[in-house]
Amino acid sequence: ADFKINFKNEELFNYSELYYFRYLSPNSYGQNLKKTLAFTGEQLLDLAIKNCEDSAKLGNPKAVFKLGFYYEHYLEATFSDGERIKRAFDFYSKLAYSELTTVPCEKDATPISYDEFELLKRNSMLAILELFNKYPHCFKGSPHYDIEINLKNRRPPLCNQGNIVSRHG
Repeated sequence: ADFKINFKNEELFNYSELYYFRYLSPNSYGQNLKKTLAFTGEQLLDLAIKNCEDSAKLGNPKAVFKLGFYYEHYLEATFSDGERIKRAFDFYSKLAYSELTTVPCEKDATPISYDEFELLKRNSMLAILELFNKYPHCFKGSPHYDIEINLKNRRPPLCNQGNIVSRHG
């Protein structure tokens, strides 16, 4: 995946987060937003996901991770469990298996540190392993999403570092 941070994808991601936090806590977050926008909770969630998708398309790695989260935990009315979980897997995989160590950043945006990017990659791998554990039925019978194949053939260097250990050594 081509990750990068620029003013536009950072702005879209920030709006996405604002809408999402407002969705989660309508009485405590975004009081200024409440005065100017009259959205229902579902509309706020839709706006959060739409802005996140737009940010991810422009290469923001935080948005890519968050889209995996949205597919994993929301969107059940839009997609079957299998499709939803496979899409979450695909977004998490873009980060977990990335060989990048830094994310290019344009001068008008806030850079992501090495440690922050590595944390996103590790959390993506943990999310993938959690998907395998919670939704094994979504991965059976499909070689592209087979647990053994992914752990053997697509094992990122992170599996041998820190707290993430592959059972294949």
